[in-house]
Amino acid sequence: MADETLRWKVFPFSLTGRAKKWYNRHVGNSQGHWDILQNEFCIKFFPVEKVAKLWFEIIGFKQLDK
Repeated sequence: MADETLRWKVFPFSLTGRAKKWYNRHVGNSQGHWDILQNEFCIKFFPVEKVAKLWFEIIGFKQLDK
C-alpha cells in the first residue's frame, strides 16, 4: 500500500472535535491530493504565529535555580 493511501485511511481516526468536523467538510476540496489537505490542516490548526510563539518558548528555555 502506498504511503499516501495509508495516510488517507488512518488520518481521520486521529481527529476529534473541531478537527474531525473540519476534515469532514474539507476532504472533498483537496481533490484527492494529500499535500493539499495536509497544508490546509496545518494552516487551520497550526498558524504560523502559534508555531513561532512555541518555538521561541522552547529556544528561550532556562533552568532556574533549585
